[in-house]
Amino acid sequence: MDPQRARRIWRKANPRNLELAPWVPMMVTLETTGRRSGLPRRVPLAKGPIDGDVAWLICVHGERADYARNIAADPHVRLQIGRTWRTGAATLRPMDPDIRARFSVLARMGKSVSEYDPRLLRIDLDPR
Repeated sequence: MDPQRARRIWRKANPRNLELAPWVPMMVTLETTGRRSGLPRRVPLAKGPIDGDVAWLICVHGERADYARNIAADPHVRLQIGRTWRTGAATLRPMDPDIRARFSVLARMGKSVSEYDPRLLRIDLDPR
């Protein structure tokens, strides 16, 4: 798929998905700080496994995703799981087949439609 076409599609879909994310059990909302603007930026993503204070997400577009670039500039993030917000620090990791296998089919499907090299996003959540 043409990257510009994909971007146009997501610009229409993301606002709707942001509204739905707190109510859909398989979605989360990731909030980063804009690397240029300094403003909060939110993106809905497929929920991955959560092991205590570690949450995993798939960054389908790898290091090219805007939120991945924001994380590279400032790793402090907020993650909305259901209607609860948690803070933490995020890092991009290479794709690990063992961790990827723990994701839902919805989350794993992104790799097949992406032209980029996907990465895992590990979020070390602050203790409650």
